Amino acid sequence: MSGTWPDHPGDLSRLVGPPEVVAANVVSYVGATGDARSASGVLYLAVPFELRLDEQGVDVALDAPAGVPDRVRVEGGWRGAVPEAVAVARNRVRDALPDRYVQWLAVRSAMPRDEPLREAPEVTTLDDVLVLLRERFEGVMSEPVPVPDDGEDMVRTVLYDTFVVTTGLERPRGNFVRGLRLSSRFGLGGLPGEPMWGGRTPGSIRRAYRVLDEYCRTRLDLPPRADDEEIP
Repeated sequence: MSGTWPDHPGDLSRLVGPPEVVAANVVSYVGATGDARSASGVLYLAVPFELRLDEQGVDVALDAPAGVPDRVRVEGGWRGAVPEAVAVARNRVRDALPDRYVQWLAVRSAMPRDEPLREAPEVTTLDDVLVLLRERFEGVMSEPVPVPDDGEDMVRTVLYDTFVVTTGLERPRGNFVRGLRLSSRFGLGGLPGEPMWGGRTPGSIRRAYRVLDEYCRTRLDLPPRADDEEIP
């Protein structure tokens, strides 16, 4: 890491997201451009950001909630300015998020991954997925709308009037899919503590929707559902 600019994209990525903050999901999905002049990612699995270097310093643009300043500027050489700018952005986002959510994220990030559930039978139709979706989110979801996408069995819905979610079955393999949109560039698929591949049994889909519900409710500073409080 010598000279006016980083030598390689990886040099910039490692400054933006050191391993310890990536492991805690404080900084995620970090990617640097090939010229190592800019990078992007997500803070606290909630707020996308874009970082750009120039000859005078570093700019960080945040896709931040209303009322939160959406730009951080730090002057100076990139080796010192990048960590400082990212730290300022991280703290700004942390202060804007509910404590309930930050605590939930810390607990989930420290958990070992759940084991896949292998009970039978497997879910094989979109109608079956919709039954489980409504079972979990009835009353806090918009009417699901089919997603036209090369034959995929997918629908899109809005949870709690806030979170745009796409879910269904990926074809031709029939794998269960559940994704939450953060911005035009970033979305969340798996959440901390979930299996690498969760399966498509009713139990595994219920568990996936439960974790998604926890994410949404804590982001909105809502307490757990009454019927979840006794479930480990």
